[in-house]
Amino acid sequence: TDDLVVRVLRGASTAARRFYQWLDVGDFFSLGGRHFKVTEVARERVGALGLEDARREGAASLDEWKRHWTDNLPRSVAQAGWNPDQICVRHDFEATDSSR
Repeated sequence: TDDLVVRVLRGASTAARRFYQWLDVGDFFSLGGRHFKVTEVARERVGALGLEDARREGAASLDEWKRHWTDNLPRSVAQAGWNPDQICVRHDFEATDSSR
């Protein structure tokens, strides 16, 4: 989403959780002309997230993060709603350029 792109470009988001793994440790990606490197990839339960984890993704609260999570699930999974035991893949990343 556009707001997520802005959060990443401003440095307010340094992690992204997805339903599936989309990058590996050491991979690079570009976004808005900036370059980023994936520093860690881990599987975890979505119910184990704390407020600091949500903030690393640019969310102001756990409720905001949960809404974003369920809104972006594949349709077949989203129909079940919030499931704290669901497994996600966390991708941590950092900018590799010095522009801000």
